[in-house]
Amino acid sequence: MNYIDKILEGSIYRNELIKLFYLFPVNRGELTKYTNNQLETVATSLIDIIKDTSIENIVDIIEANRESIACLTPANIPQFSNIEIIDDVLDIVNSSEDISFEDIGYYLNKKASKGAQTKYGENHYKTAAVIGLTYSEKPFGVTYLGKKYMLIHTDAKENIRNKLFLRVPIIQTIMLNAKYKKTVPMNILQQYLSKSTSIRRRSNVRTMVEYVYKSADVGFQIEIQKNLDWK
Repeated sequence: MNYIDKILEGSIYRNELIKLFYLFPVNRGELTKYTNNQLETVATSLIDIIKDTSIENIVDIIEANRESIACLTPANIPQFSNIEIIDDVLDIVNSSEDISFEDIGYYLNKKASKGAQTKYGENHYKTAAVIGLTYSEKPFGVTYLGKKYMLIHTDAKENIRNKLFLRVPIIQTIMLNAKYKKTVPMNILQQYLSKSTSIRRRSNVRTMVEYVYKSADVGFQIEIQKNLDWK
């Protein structure tokens, strides 16, 4: 049973819901069996659960089920120029039909060439997708969770977004390693990417990781930070 079914049946086991949400994503095809009202109910519950669950607790739950972390691939290792424009991506996609990567890139960076706009749009859309706010396949669109996220007050959005970064397999892997030992993220990246690509994506991964641990208690921040070597 997935997290959607659990929420709809009234499950009160938050740790179980966190485990299912962070480690067992529901694909788009599965969503067709639910009504819009049901998905809106689920999104509201998820936002509340994520908001009320600490970074430390989420990491602990992922750690207890670490055998379920998705295999790392080039496709699920994020690449972006500015993580702060995720909200802009959602606004653009939500207000348009049959939108393309080039369209998204144009609205985000009007001065770039068409080729650059396409890549810019693709990278930022896929970053939103890997944390569950947009769909990973065509037709592009904002997910039921993304639409609820868009309605959150600005002050609370960053907290939710930073916790959503923990849905990314490379972020899960680095956080669990750094919790206990010296960790060189570049060494992990190079197991799945070329050296040059690893160098380009290292700053993206670092941005996400830092947003995650800086949203945690000071003790946890220090614990993670001291074990990370970004050389």
